[in-house]
Amino acid sequence: MTSLNLLLNIIVNKYLLKTYCLTVLSKTHLDIIENIPIMRYDQTNISDPISMSSFILKSFDLGCSDFIILLDSPQEFLSIFDENIHLTNQRRGNRKLVFLPSFADQTSRDKLISILQESTLSFVPDILLVLPACDAVNCSDYDLATHKYVGTHGNGELVILDRWRSNNKTFARNTYLFPDKLTNMQGRVLKVATFSYKPYSIIQVDENDNIVGLDGTEMKTCIEFCKWINCTIQIIRDDEHEWGEIWDNRTGNGILGNIITDAADIGYGALYSWYHEYLFLDLSMPVIRTGITCITPVPSLVARWLLPILPFNSLMWFSVLVAIVIGSLGLFITSRPTKNRFTAFESVMATVGILVVQVPPINNPSAALRHVLCWLLLLSLILSNVYSSGLASSITVPKYEDPIDTVQQLVDRDMEWGATHDAWIFSILLSTEPNIVHLVKKFQKIPDKKLRDRGKTRDFAYSIERLPAGYYAIGEYVTEDSASRFRLMSEDIYWEQCVIMARKSSPFTRKINKFLGRIHQAGLLNSWETQVVLKHSNFAVQLAVKLSQHVHADGNEPQSLDINQLQGPLFLLLFGASVAFVTFVVECCVTHIKLKKNNL
Repeated sequence: MTSLNLLLNIIVNKYLLKTYCLTVLSKTHLDIIENIPIMRYDQTNISDPISMSSFILKSFDLGCSDFIILLDSPQEFLSIFDENIHLTNQRRGNRKLVFLPSFADQTSRDKLISILQESTLSFVPDILLVLPACDAVNCSDYDLATHKYVGTHGNGELVILDRWRSNNKTFARNTYLFPDKLTNMQGRVLKVATFSYKPYSIIQVDENDNIVGLDGTEMKTCIEFCKWINCTIQIIRDDEHEWGEIWDNRTGNGILGNIITDAADIGYGALYSWYHEYLFLDLSMPVIRTGITCITPVPSLVARWLLPILPFNSLMWFSVLVAIVIGSLGLFITSRPTKNRFTAFESVMATVGILVVQVPPINNPSAALRHVLCWLLLLSLILSNVYSSGLASSITVPKYEDPIDTVQQLVDRDMEWGATHDAWIFSILLSTEPNIVHLVKKFQKIPDKKLRDRGKTRDFAYSIERLPAGYYAIGEYVTEDSASRFRLMSEDIYWEQCVIMARKSSPFTRKINKFLGRIHQAGLLNSWETQVVLKHSNFAVQLAVKLSQHVHADGNEPQSLDINQLQGPLFLLLFGASVAFVTFVVECCVTHIKLKKNNL
């Protein structure tokens, strides 16, 4: 076994034994003690990039995370490696890459050192270069090196970790060859994509648009995370596109676009666990649970002319109609054997008259007819008293339309709802539930200024978030004035988990998840939410939304009777007088025509 092979086996047995699967790409055969599953690339196709790409993607899909590479062109491998990271659905943020020299000479050493400037390695902290250590005589020893990765600059600089002495098969310093570079990043810049969206992320700027302050629940999470791993935050903004979107060619705009194009390392700002984005990015464990609901126009007063029909609901009025039909039929049938025969029309009019407490126009009724009249009078007594009580309540206490409290009620009203971005419906785009499908169609993406104007209408609902500490994420377009005209729904349209997003197989994902677990245990997120809302949000708007379900509208107290309360009865009187007048005119005309015919 060659000195290089012996060194490689020591590295594998000490550092790679816990790997699920090891991938070896080598132009020559490497003798590795196979204590773990190993996928070897066929040496005959080593120069075919398409074949290599297919092999690497297959190894990713099988769960292989660590690689041993011995190729003439390691730069080509890195390009294919990075491309397939985006194609596979497997996530591995802790991959280890071991690069071996093609030959034991200075040229091979220089070629390996040059790959440290490749952008792909800025997302892979655990790399190991086995470099020929050449002296004046030979290159029999090997330097074991990595990239600096940490610090404010020079992240791609070469760092020699140890030296392997071939003559006595020992290490010079016995250094750990895969140090944890994320524990202390020594001020390395962490590029963060976000925008101002209270209370998640707040970016305070001066008149020259320079950042002068950072706050927010998720912003505090990032700030504390950077204190934990000793990194420096650099904010990447795209305020115009807000959350943005990802296109199929792996470009985009907003927060999502900045992450997929590697303009930012991580992104946050009420990003949910969206399926489409999961196909392109890493999603952290949940930061908070949020409920998406709406504030809808407050119920308006029922029209005064409708007051006479309010005492009974639709089912009760239907029952009254059925009673009239049955009573009319009873009068019509039981009056047949008597001299007081009723026509069908007379039976209906007599029944309606009895129900409104009128004396029945009948003399000497038969026994059967007397029974029918008795039950009709009893029904009239009950209905008239119930109706009178309900009417008195409807007239003295103002009546309002039914509020919108549930998703079904929002759908039944066929009301449009919306915000400044389609991100509000990303989570429900694939839903097949009929109510949700309808709401997706009714969602409107509207600019901020026009949204403020829609608050003056009664045909639009604003989408807001119900947060875990009892507050709400409300857009700036909901002002204190407009908030008083809206009412919070009791039911959520849907709920989601807010996450932090990063590029696929990001080395930061595992570290972020560990940190999120710590702050969840400490209960910091609810405390931060309260602090941020009280400091930065319009508390009058928060209070108006929170109390909108419990505070009664002005004028909801009992009122003394006036002409306004009599609009309904007066309308019925006018309607009845109009019908009577038209009927009288028609009767006069018909009688006149008959007299004319008789005279002829």
